[in-house]
Amino acid sequence: ENEKEKVNNILAHMSRTIEDFRDFFVSTDTLKQISIKDLVEKPFNLIGDSFKSYDSICLFEYNISEDTTIKTYPNKFDQVILNIYKNSLDEYKDNDIKGISKVYLTDDKYNFIIEISDNAGGISTKILSKIFEPYFSTKSKNGTGIGLHMSKTIIEKQLLGSIDCINIVDNNTDEKGVKFTISLPKNMG
Repeated sequence: ENEKEKVNNILAHMSRTIEDFRDFFVSTDTLKQISIKDLVEKPFNLIGDSFKSYDSICLFEYNISEDTTIKTYPNKFDQVILNIYKNSLDEYKDNDIKGISKVYLTDDKYNFIIEISDNAGGISTKILSKIFEPYFSTKSKNGTGIGLHMSKTIIEKQLLGSIDCINIVDNNTDEKGVKFTISLPKNMG
């Protein structure tokens, strides 16, 4: 690749990033039909380069068709899932871990279920039950303690779903991490 092509590729990438951020910050509170794939992958694209820069990846697995749609408030859900992705990324960076996040989508009769897991070491069992409380932070000086609290509020009060978090251990590698499980109703309106 010559220098001109490199510059053009960088500019094209920057333009796409600006469009993604613009779409993310446009505050629309209307119910929208969106594919399950876009619901979880579009917010990841906003920070995907940060994952790459820390030699980390995110894998998406669908137990339902990627084209399956859900009627929800995608901008509100973006805030939740971006917060979870960002928390994993912070842990990868702080602990110098080659991060592997996994997003698994399935459903039951009434709900879509989104499981987001990482290998970032997990959360102390002493504080795991407190992570959704307001102003509680696991980040010593940089955390406000509102991210996961707001995420829970958005999921439960605005999206009429549920969110939970548990520690996990990968049976193949013995790596520890967390798994967030988000349940969203199939029929919201």
